[in-house]
Amino acid sequence: MLVSCPLCGKFLDKDFVNNFRYCDHCEVAIREESDMPLSPNLIYTEEWVKAEEREIHNLTRVEFTIAQVKKFTGVRYILDVGCGCGMLVDRLNSIGYQADGVDFSQVVLEYARRTKKGRFFWGCADALGEIAFDRKYDVVLANHLIEHLRNPKRFLEGVRKILHDKGYLYIETPNLNAYRLRSIWRYSLGGLYDLDHRICYTPNGLRRLLENSGFVVEKMFTKTYSVWIFDGVVQFIWRMFRAKDVRKDKEMKEFFTKFVKMLYRLVRNSFALRLILYIPNRISELRDRGVQLIAIAKKIESRVP
Repeated sequence: MLVSCPLCGKFLDKDFVNNFRYCDHCEVAIREESDMPLSPNLIYTEEWVKAEEREIHNLTRVEFTIAQVKKFTGVRYILDVGCGCGMLVDRLNSIGYQADGVDFSQVVLEYARRTKKGRFFWGCADALGEIAFDRKYDVVLANHLIEHLRNPKRFLEGVRKILHDKGYLYIETPNLNAYRLRSIWRYSLGGLYDLDHRICYTPNGLRRLLENSGFVVEKMFTKTYSVWIFDGVVQFIWRMFRAKDVRKDKEMKEFFTKFVKMLYRLVRNSFALRLILYIPNRISELRDRGVQLIAIAKKIESRVP
C-alpha cells in the first residue's frame, strides 16, 4: 500500500517498521492512516491523567521546559498546546507568567480546570488559528504534540497567527534518530510504538519543516530523560520473554511476570535510578541520538507589502 508524505506529497513504498513508511526526502517516518485511532477521548481517562501526574519523567520534563523558557527574553504570555492535565500551565502561572492551555480532550480539560491555575481552552491543534484567543502569545509550547498531527503545516500556520512577531515556538517530540532496530533499548524508541503517533521526525526533518513554515531555528538538540533507557531494556526483555512458547514452563512465566511488574514499579520512579542512569543518558545524546528532540524556533517577522 502506498502512503503519501503529508510534507512533500511523495508516495512512499519503503517499509520502515510497525506500519511506518520512511520519506528519505523529508527525513521523517509516517504511519499509515488506517493504523491511527479515531479519537483521543478513547485513550484518556481521569485515572490515566492522575497516573501521568505521578510519573517522575513528566515532572522532569515540566521543569526542563521551564528552565528553557526562562532563557527567553521579553516573555509574559505563554500558550501550552496539548496541555493535558495542565501541569506545565500551573507551574508557569505560579512563577509569574500568564499561561494558558489548549487541548482536544474534554476529560483532561475538565480535570485541569478543577485542579490547576490558568485558563484552559478546548480546540484542535490542527486548527489552532481558528480558536478565538483574546491575546497573542510570546511563546507557544508544544510538548509531545507534533508527532500526533496529521497536518503539521496547518498547525504551524496557526502558531504563526497567534504568536507575536519574533515570538518563540518550543517543540519537544520523540527523536527518530534514537530508533535502532538492532539495539537492546533503542528498538522501542523514536516514537514508533505509540499507537497515536502519526509522523516521527529526525532533527533534519523537523528543521526543514520549521524553516519551510516561516520560522528560523535558533537551537536544536536532543535530550534523554532518566527512565527511558530503563524502560527500553525492560520492554526488550519482556518482548523476548513473551515470544517464547507459553506452554513451556508456565509457572516460571507467571512468576517472572509478577516479579518484573513489582520491580518495575519499585525502580522506575526512584532517585537511585536517575542517579545510575545519569552518565548513560548523557552518552545516549551523542550524535543527536537522545530520546527527545527539542527545537527552539522564532517566528520570522511578518512583512507588510
